[in-house]
Amino acid sequence: MSRGNIRCAKCGKAMSADVCGCGHSKCYIALYWEGHHYQIRRYAADSLLLNFERARLQLDEIRQLIYRGEFKPFDYVTEKLKANRFDHKIYAWLKELEEGPDDDDDEKKRTEELANATLISYKSAVSTYLQPFFGAYNVRSINKGVLKSFMRSLPSTLKKSTRRKLLRILRAFFSWLLDNEIINALPPFPSVKGDDSIQKRPFDYQEQLGILDKFPAKHRDIFALGVETGRRIAELTVLKVKDVNIQSKEVTIRRTYSSGKIRETSKTGSTVVIPLSKKAFEVTERNMKDKLPESFLFINQDTGRNYHGCKLRDLWRQYSGYSGADRTLYVFFRHSMATQFAARPGMNEYILAQALGHKDTDSAKHYIKMAAENVRSLMETRDNIVEFKTSTKRIKDD
Repeated sequence: MSRGNIRCAKCGKAMSADVCGCGHSKCYIALYWEGHHYQIRRYAADSLLLNFERARLQLDEIRQLIYRGEFKPFDYVTEKLKANRFDHKIYAWLKELEEGPDDDDDEKKRTEELANATLISYKSAVSTYLQPFFGAYNVRSINKGVLKSFMRSLPSTLKKSTRRKLLRILRAFFSWLLDNEIINALPPFPSVKGDDSIQKRPFDYQEQLGILDKFPAKHRDIFALGVETGRRIAELTVLKVKDVNIQSKEVTIRRTYSSGKIRETSKTGSTVVIPLSKKAFEVTERNMKDKLPESFLFINQDTGRNYHGCKLRDLWRQYSGYSGADRTLYVFFRHSMATQFAARPGMNEYILAQALGHKDTDSAKHYIKMAAENVRSLMETRDNIVEFKTSTKRIKDD
């Protein structure tokens, strides 16, 4: 077995410095292994042609792989390196996401299908941030160090929430690579510390009722159901009459809007049954009147069609008096209900997650923790309460 050497790509002579005696700087690795000769001309990490420094690093890596019995010469063939480039694999992944799972089970397809808005978001992140940095990298050579370099390369003004989103996309992509046996293990991912997001300010229930009164009666009902159920805007706008069970006083969330398209599954990928309060049931019953099962529950009287999220947000800004990012329509519906429920005595993350229609308890734990911190903050301010002097004069009993 040959340990290999570095040769000039022009004259073929052995090289021991950055430039060959013939004046050429490009080179290749000549390797004899298990009865075969190999010429390796590209760097595995990014598929670019070798210079002396890169060839030396790659030859050291190959020798270590041979020593461990893990060397696969096919991994260093030019066509293989190109096939494993980040830009080739990331777009193959996006294409698979767009086409959906290759499965005959329609129910499974609806559950696993990626929301159109999410796919658009992924494509934007890939073209704007991921492709420019990782494009020529071999996916097998991307490690924690490379990922850290990527994070350092991002604009300093980029929000931490966006940085976390980019890492989530990369983790999903690398999980796909692992599932398809293109890589052997997930690389360790760096973390993003801190939070620079705008603090949301929830409404209490009486505030919500007061704001509802500001809306015209013809638009009020869909907002009222949002307050009573805490459902997402994209789910409320596509509720149908058939989703309401009059006998059990429940509504089933089974579809959502995603970038202008109706997706026949909820955001969590499954149907969610929500019990209706007395007020919520009155709203749904009133809007079901004289409608067919396939009809949308809420119709915009100005257009004669179902509402869209953008219309609800316009109405919110017009009638609520709020336009800031801390008090959005999402805060009015979902965040406020979750905050109110979390503050109730005896509430735990499991009950709250069920009320919100979440698959797991991660978000619910956040609300429970936030409620506990608010109580703690209140307790810490007790020593700031002004002490009033009370009269010591005794009151004569009648």
